[in-house]
Amino acid sequence: MGTKQERNHWVSDYKAGNIDLLFVYNMLLTGFDAKRLKKLYIGRKIKSHNLLQTLTRVNRTYKNHFYGFVVDFADIQKEFDKTNQDYFNELQSE
Repeated sequence: MGTKQERNHWVSDYKAGNIDLLFVYNMLLTGFDAKRLKKLYIGRKIKSHNLLQTLTRVNRTYKNHFYGFVVDFADIQKEFDKTNQDYFNELQSE
């Protein structure tokens, strides 16, 4: 929604603390770093590497916040378990 310039402006405003909520779809899952992000609502299935990248958006410490919250509306548990096992197996093989 909006132009690329508007979206970039909203992301900058979020990172600066000027707005508190962003709704995203197929954006900002990988390579997005906003230390103040502490709540993540998942509304669709995400798999493999993208799932891990998405979940790690909330694991950075920020001021007095030492962990984040994930609210799962998409029932990602099976995919999460599979992805973690695959990642573990890959690490063990190295």
